[in-house]
Amino acid sequence: MFFFFDEDAQGFFFLTSARSRKVSNILENPMVSFVVDERDPVDPFKNRGIMVEGRARVEDYSARVYEKFGSRYSLVKVQELYRVSTEQVLVKEVVVSVTPRRMVYWTEGPNFKAIRFEPGC
Repeated sequence: MFFFFDEDAQGFFFLTSARSRKVSNILENPMVSFVVDERDPVDPFKNRGIMVEGRARVEDYSARVYEKFGSRYSLVKVQELYRVSTEQVLVKEVVVSVTPRRMVYWTEGPNFKAIRFEPGC
């Protein structure tokens, strides 16, 4: 999935279809969690990743959000990742923003660390 973390907004952003199941689930219950990990197929003790828990919000693919994505990825790159046209990206896609409340990350071995975010920080 195409996503990024924006330091200024202190949140994660990703693109998805406006008609996806995840969008309908978020509209019903905005509390979410997701995992991004990198697995070592030979040695599972070299796996690393992050689990994020937080509140999600579905946003239109507005110019403001496009500026955020555009600062990291060109529209051409987004099109390559999704294999869609400019019109499809700008009309049929929405942005999901996730404000983290808690993150757990792990590095090599069983080294888990948790970070909790205070409201308003």
